[in-house]
Amino acid sequence: MVPYLTEEAFFATLPYISRWSRAQVVFDYVNAPSSLTGAARTAHEALATRVAAAGEPFRNFLDTETLHARLEALGLRVIEDVGPKQIAARFSPEHVPHVQERGGHILRAATAAFA
Repeated sequence: MVPYLTEEAFFATLPYISRWSRAQVVFDYVNAPSSLTGAARTAHEALATRVAAAGEPFRNFLDTETLHARLEALGLRVIEDVGPKQIAARFSPEHVPHVQERGGHILRAATAAFA
């Protein structure tokens, strides 16, 4: 649910999690709409409009490489980052050729002691 948090709130929580010797965290995040093109950007904008109308606007977009670096700097190792193509492959294989690398992700990270 990271897209609904402010960037400050999200990154303020991670140091607490990373202090545990056996910790892991799983969350979803979204790349910035400006990194999307064509139909993916249109779909994202439509979704953003719907969730904002429901009172839950997107507040946070993350760059994958920057996020991984920040997690690792906190002592959290990225174990798995499932991006749009991998999600499509699992749940809608027929759409994989049309899915971009940027978009929604599900990420699992853990302290080195846990992994």
